[in-house]
Amino acid sequence: MSNLDLTFDGKDRLLDAQDIAERLRVSKPQVYVMMRRGDFPIVKMGRLKRVRQADIEEFINRSTLPTCRGP
Repeated sequence: MSNLDLTFDGKDRLLDAQDIAERLRVSKPQVYVMMRRGDFPIVKMGRLKRVRQADIEEFINRSTLPTCRGP
């Protein structure tokens, strides 16, 4: 995780692009593409962009496809 561990409370940890890339197992440039696309809400603090951990978890849940069972 990054050295900058900003939080509102224990539940709403703010993640940077590196944190998100590690969780989703994608590259940092891909995370920035996802941010621009609006895949999850962004918290802007000046030039910094962060995403709430809960929003990443919600994104993962929305992106999960149901298991397909054969006939």
